[in-house]
Amino acid sequence: MCGRFTLRSDEKILKARFPALPAASHLRARYNIGPGQPVGAWLADPQARWEWFSWGLIPHWATSPPQGGGWINARSETVAEKPAFRDGWRRRRCLVPADGWYEWRREGKVARPHFFSREDGAPFAFAGIADAWHDGAGG
Repeated sequence: MCGRFTLRSDEKILKARFPALPAASHLRARYNIGPGQPVGAWLADPQARWEWFSWGLIPHWATSPPQGGGWINARSETVAEKPAFRDGWRRRRCLVPADGWYEWRREGKVARPHFFSREDGAPFAFAGIADAWHDGAGG
């Protein structure tokens, strides 16, 4: 997944595209969703269900969150092998609704965002990995 994405589509369009979206999904238009922010997703474990997550994977075995709040990208070539991703890849996959994303391109000393979306602007879903991490205080 990219470093920032959008979910601008209204609930009627999202419901038409994703019939399994719960009526009380609490989604609202967001134009700059970044790591550490709450995101809704369908978790398949084994029945699909809607959940809210903090974006940024922290594996259940981690003693503390990684700097930056968690990993946001897994490579398809190594996801089954890397310790941070392999348990989630095997057991806790999810789908994250979106309708666009940003990629950054360095132009000299400046990084500029470039926005990507479907040509028709319709929402889609990113593949994701979920896990449950608890801090020392039980949070």
